[in-house]
Amino acid sequence: MRARWLGLMVAALVAAAAGWWFASPWWTLRAMREAAAAHDEQALSAHVDYPALRESVKSNVMRRITTDGRGAEGLGAIGALVADAIAGPLIKAAVTPQGVEAMFRAEDAQDKAARTPDTPGVALPKLPPEKDRPVIERHGLNEFAVRGREAGGATLLFHRDALGWKLAGFDLPPPPAR
Repeated sequence: MRARWLGLMVAALVAAAAGWWFASPWWTLRAMREAAAAHDEQALSAHVDYPALRESVKSNVMRRITTDGRGAEGLGAIGALVADAIAGPLIKAAVTPQGVEAMFRAEDAQDKAARTPDTPGVALPKLPPEKDRPVIERHGLNEFAVRGREAGGATLLFHRDALGWKLAGFDLPPPPAR
């Protein structure tokens, strides 16, 4: 009897862990979207690692500046220092709770525009068509990425924070070929 009870407990724990692993990224994205729609900066900020996000934005911008195929290779060390001095304060000013909220509100506005007009006031919107749903790619147990189904967009990067997730960075798509 005791062995059966222990087996059931282990199976329940494994099922709960698998359910969490599968569903928690979606719950996080939903919570972030709802917090942005409600203009609740505190709730939205609970899902964002601002220092890591700022560093990710800065490294993406600097990488784009120094490796862009439009002649930026010639910037050299002085150009990179100037770009770093300009980009740092701009990124610090842009990567704020208000900036992240605006990003999620813009995404929500696109979702609302895609809804059919016969569903006004519905508390839970219908899922967008499969082609419009984001793709979640898991990178082990501690990270996942969110990107659009179409190639060419930025990818949001999340890392695990206890049993939740925090937005910690993004990857820009490669620059268009010339």
